[in-house]
Amino acid sequence: MRAKVLLPWGSGARCPCGSDRAYRTCCRGLDGAPRAKAFDLEPKAPKTGYAHPKCYLGHTNDCATKISREHVLSQSILRQFDAVAIRNVAGLEGADGIKDIVLPTQAATSNILCSRHNSSLSSLDDFAGKFFSSLHKAIPPIRQSNATAARAWAYADGPKLEAWAIKILAGTHASGNITVRGQPIETAIDKEKAKAALYQGEFEPGAGLYIHASNVPNEMDGVQWYLHRTGPLLCGIHICMQGFSFSVVLDAANLEPGALPPNATYRPSLHQLYGVGGDAWIVLGWRHKAEMRLYSRGQIFTPPTGSESMWPYKPLKGPPELDIRTKFNDQLTPRAERSIAPVSMTRVTPPDPPH
Repeated sequence: MRAKVLLPWGSGARCPCGSDRAYRTCCRGLDGAPRAKAFDLEPKAPKTGYAHPKCYLGHTNDCATKISREHVLSQSILRQFDAVAIRNVAGLEGADGIKDIVLPTQAATSNILCSRHNSSLSSLDDFAGKFFSSLHKAIPPIRQSNATAARAWAYADGPKLEAWAIKILAGTHASGNITVRGQPIETAIDKEKAKAALYQGEFEPGAGLYIHASNVPNEMDGVQWYLHRTGPLLCGIHICMQGFSFSVVLDAANLEPGALPPNATYRPSLHQLYGVGGDAWIVLGWRHKAEMRLYSRGQIFTPPTGSESMWPYKPLKGPPELDIRTKFNDQLTPRAERSIAPVSMTRVTPPDPPH
């Protein structure tokens, strides 16, 4: 049994969820740890009775007649970048499945949600933008050796993180832009399971968030994702945000054996990322009592030029905080074929938990 972890938020402090309310009146549970709240993002009644042919929730027969300029990756994250590097997008000139194409963030849109559903799910995008921003502040200091080890904290509403990941999965599927070596392929998704995950954050037994102990070595900045599939059926998604690496399983019943790494931890309450300069703790709130004594760990690596995803075509210049790119990707070919191993880093021992 590990020592009890002391969280940094006092009862009178601002709630880490970003609500501007005091922690004690917002997300603080009776045990002092944050607790996620139930949500329902289904559009308000009455139903419209209309199914927009381009909306990936059109099967609910509750669409608006107007399609939105929805971003597959949340605009709240995209606007934190100057440009995005996109790979494996069908129909994009030069997208050969290997080389990244750099575009302005305004171009990274797809007509995949009607305005009614886009509005109802907007809180997931707001959450994702705030969480990504907190990671961006927490992670860079632990990549560099300092005289005093840095320690930072970030908070994530676990069910909303799961629902947001399924939004990325459903949007990627709906965009029709999933390719292998530049060639489009056909995919399928269980629409009812996706609807339950998006509207209420509900998953079947064994599905939900799994945190990986290891991250994607060639993409430590921005957001990169791969799709878990069994044949054409999309069963989940693996996302790496700023080195925080996790999978969200949508369809556990059909997930291919071995799709998740053996070190993946199911819905932990705490995840520690550590590097040469210290550590960052990600606290995950769930609707049940927090298990703060049990947590997962992962090590941060630092390629010398930030992201190396475009090597050998156009390596990024400068440190991670200056060169930030985002990739749209898939996991339909062996990952080793498109990963560039980082330079050898000093091995470090993870710090003890704060107590």
